[in-house]
Amino acid sequence: MSGELLLEAPSTADVKALYEQFPYPSPVAGDSPIDDVANGLWPLFGEDSLKGRRILDAGCGTGHRLLGVATQYPDAEVVGVDMTVASLNVARELARKHNVKNVRLEQGNILDLEWLGEFDVIICTGVLVCLEDAKKGLQSLASRLTPTGILFVWLYHSVGEYPRMLDRELLQVMWRNSGGLNQGVEIMRELGLKLAVQQYGSSSAVQRNSQVSQLNLDVDAFIHPIVNLYTLNEGVELFRESDDLGWAAIHSVTMVGDSKLVDLSETEHADLRVLCEPLEALFNSESLRQRFRELNTRDKLRVLDLKLRPTGFTVIGGRDHSYTALGPRIEGNAVRF
Repeated sequence: MSGELLLEAPSTADVKALYEQFPYPSPVAGDSPIDDVANGLWPLFGEDSLKGRRILDAGCGTGHRLLGVATQYPDAEVVGVDMTVASLNVARELARKHNVKNVRLEQGNILDLEWLGEFDVIICTGVLVCLEDAKKGLQSLASRLTPTGILFVWLYHSVGEYPRMLDRELLQVMWRNSGGLNQGVEIMRELGLKLAVQQYGSSSAVQRNSQVSQLNLDVDAFIHPIVNLYTLNEGVELFRESDDLGWAAIHSVTMVGDSKLVDLSETEHADLRVLCEPLEALFNSESLRQRFRELNTRDKLRVLDLKLRPTGFTVIGGRDHSYTALGPRIEGNAVRF
């Protein structure tokens, strides 16, 4: 489902103008990269160094997460693409400051990526959610995957983000884009709207970076002209509609104050089980746990929507049967098309 768009004809040009003035998540390089995406890749690839592989961050913004991935996988070729000059300037400074050599930064639109070639891992976090046509954006990404490549996408969840959407709508009604972005910021401040530190996890990596701008986070949360929201099943269906993908799986969920891996078949090995949402946390009753086990994948995902009320989630996908290389947890979560 999509969030209600109260601005007249919001477009990619509006989004670009916002991020040129308010780069996300910071107008400056800051002290360190942000590691949450790199940490999200580790349960998928483990000790694999991804040496010689190509990784794309589509819509890399200021590069804080991109540099986290590049640092974790120094033997991979890491490419970041973003449409805003201001964001890329921050990313280049961050790479220089931390002497990261395996990164290439390009200005471009994620709807036009053919010139970059194919990639073994494509990351897209919080970007499809602000496109005019998220399906078209996903198709563009999927078309750039190698035959065994993995697409890693983070989306807003419609249940957990509902309170933020109400605050965003309040701001939009009071503002109606009258007076431009600066007027919107002033109204946001007068309304006292501020993105919670724990909106997307227990100790947001963004908040640990001392130079990250709370203002820029709030602008992204409440003033952004386009917002697309999804349930877990809708995230899977978004992948299903791509001509180039053969499967999708929910990888992880973020809640206010927490984040967990999803393990629908309870197959994860011991060293990662602690990172998964345990069935015992969902239901105190063994009879309810057994009922959950007997549900089909679609119904299990809907239960997670309603019980966990995530603010966001990661869905991964690829071609053919590439999920089999990612271990039993992903194989148990995978929906084949």
